[in-house]
Formats: sequence, structure tokens, C-alpha cells
Amino acid sequence: MPATPKNNSSDFGAGIGCLVALAIIGAGIWWILPDRWTDPIKYSLVYDKVNSNNVVYSEKPKDCDFIHAPLGDKGCHYKKVVRGLNAAGYRVAGDDAPQYSNDTHTHKAIVSYDDGKTWNFLPDGEKMDSVVVKVEVDWVKEAD
Repeated sequence: MPATPKNNSSDFGAGIGCLVALAIIGAGIWWILPDRWTDPIKYSLVYDKVNSNNVVYSEKPKDCDFIHAPLGDKGCHYKKVVRGLNAAGYRVAGDDAPQYSNDTHTHKAIVSYDDGKTWNFLPDGEKMDSVVVKVEVDWVKEAD
């Protein structure tokens, strides 16, 4: 008597369920870990040419924290600022980074520091390397 084929669809569903559960647990762990641990990994993935050792992380100041002496609301908080730098040390990505392009008529390199409202020519012969090789993470104090 021939063996009847076994239906493996329930095994497949259980496997997918386990993967989803592991992904949720992993995301929860990632969320509770301190930024100083996760940011080097995060920014090495965002900027694919950056090694996690080239992510310079500044500790977030504590003077706006509720539990920092004196206890209570300080009326301030810190915003994370990320800067992506190329090999020459120019800011080419991240928060408030200038935009680089080429002029449509002359094909010369141009730069904008105000989100494309105005453009300036780069010095003759200078081209901007937009490959990020280093990331700096810093904090800016803002009033509430």
C-alpha cells in the first residue's frame, strides 16, 4: 500500500509565525538599546560606504532631562543632528547638508545651501565627491 503524501503547509505557517515573532522581539530589543550602540550600525547601513567604526557619536547631554538636578521640566530638549562627510571632510549628506548638482547650461558643479532656492558655482575644476565615508552624530539644544 503506497504512503499518502504529507501536507507540510502547517509546518510552513508555523515557520513564518516564528520568523515574525523573532522580528518583533528583535525590533523591541533594538528600540530599547541606547542610541550610542545602535547608531553606528544604523548609519553604516544607511550610508553603505561607511564602516561602523567611522560613525562618531557624541553623548546626548543630560541637562534637559526631567530627573537631572534640579528635578522638573527644564523647558528644553536635544535634537539629534547627523552629518555625512566625504573623504575631503565636506558635508554631503545628513541634516541641513548642502545640495550639489551641475548647471544645465555650463555643466559646471553648483551648490545650494538653502534647499535649492539659490545656487552658486563651485571653484573652477572642483567637483564634489558625494560618497559618505564618515558620519558624525551630535546634539543641538532646543527650547520647548
